[in-house]
Amino acid sequence: MSMKEHEEETYETYDITPLMILIFFIIFYLIRLTKRVKASRIRFEYKQFERETLRGWSDIMKIDHPYDYNTKLDISTDKSPRTLRRICNKK
Repeated sequence: MSMKEHEEETYETYDITPLMILIFFIIFYLIRLTKRVKASRIRFEYKQFERETLRGWSDIMKIDHPYDYNTKLDISTDKSPRTLRRICNKK
């Protein structure tokens, strides 16, 4: 085994999107069940949810990767780098 082969690291990527969707709908169902309301009476602000999720994710990346968190955040989501900067820098 050469030195170059030894230095290369492999990373496994976990796509948590399906899990997060499942959790969202479980919470949605539990709210409907416990509050006894129809789905049309529940308000969900997607843009606010997206903003807060991306900001929190950015904070996690800053802790894990203090010197290149923007790059790591760009890789881990499907939002454009420009959109990410706009959302994460506006607090």
